[in-house]
Amino acid sequence: DMASNADSVWIASEGGATHWLYDHETEEYTTARYTTANGMPGNDAQAVDIDGNGNPFFVIANVGLAVYIRASDEWRPIVLNLNDVGECARTPTTEMRDITINRETGTLYVSFTGGVVYGTPGNWSCWPRGAGIPDGEVKKVDLAPNGDVWVTTEIGAARYRNGSGWTRFVPPRLP
Repeated sequence: DMASNADSVWIASEGGATHWLYDHETEEYTTARYTTANGMPGNDAQAVDIDGNGNPFFVIANVGLAVYIRASDEWRPIVLNLNDVGECARTPTTEMRDITINRETGTLYVSFTGGVVYGTPGNWSCWPRGAGIPDGEVKKVDLAPNGDVWVTTEIGAARYRNGSGWTRFVPPRLP
């Protein structure tokens, strides 16, 4: 997975994370690699997005969420417990798939196999699959430029719009 913001590109991979930073003076990129050897909570980074402050948030397999705070050069785990994930997951670390962040509000949207958990640390809610989101394993969550939340599952997609709720887009079933 990959996310970019301003002069930064962050890449999540099975071998950790890579940060590419563009230097306007040299017109070149410099790179930094992050793994457990230099503080990353786990090496299997599955997804990444960047907040409004330029800090990357990662979904890390069997670990959960973590953010790299660039200003202090430190990794911080974001702990989710069973109460936080509700009906969206059986465990808060092993079923996490994707993350997207509203850079204006700071709201995180984290997809789990069973739904989407959204909010901020300590203030989470769950949209379970089957309740607006098509009833299939959730794969990805993303934001449209107008703030709509889009979710894809094994059997379709759905859009959440503030004020009007969910709209499902499911292909017709064949006989």
